[in-house]
Amino acid sequence: MKRSFLKKCTAVLCSAIMLGSVVSYVPSYAENANLISNSIFDSSTNGWDAHCQDGGVGSIDYDSDRLALKISSTGDVAWAVQLYYDIIPLYKNGVYRLKYDISSTVDRTVDGMIQQNGGTYQAYTSKKLSLTSEPQTVDYEFTMEADTDIMARLQFNCGNYNENLAYYV
Repeated sequence: MKRSFLKKCTAVLCSAIMLGSVVSYVPSYAENANLISNSIFDSSTNGWDAHCQDGGVGSIDYDSDRLALKISSTGDVAWAVQLYYDIIPLYKNGVYRLKYDISSTVDRTVDGMIQQNGGTYQAYTSKKLSLTSEPQTVDYEFTMEADTDIMARLQFNCGNYNENLAYYV
């Protein structure tokens, strides 16, 4: 079954159209400021990258105003293939809005989150998503309850989500 799952994922194209991405309501920032400088992908993938480990293989590409993550192997763990954007300042007690459209050419699970970029890699907000080829809009607000982190990361874990394995404690 694992081999069959990996074969299905060989041609995965996970597209994320970040339409409003992260908006801050913190008084020290301009209200409604977009904290993602390249959130509409009108010309490139600047600021975005992919990280692969534990058998994951993938790369990013620009595709008609969309950011495409092309995965040839999902690896052994959920975080084996990651799409990310670094350096998002989050302030304690700040209220933020996260909004994006996302789809996949193969039905699959991904985890969209904003997390600490190092240390314990704690997630400040996280949504497990069941993707299909039909784009879905994710749109919600969250309050930064942890201490201020001016180097947070917007990340999508797109690796192996075999439900028979435990990935998070």
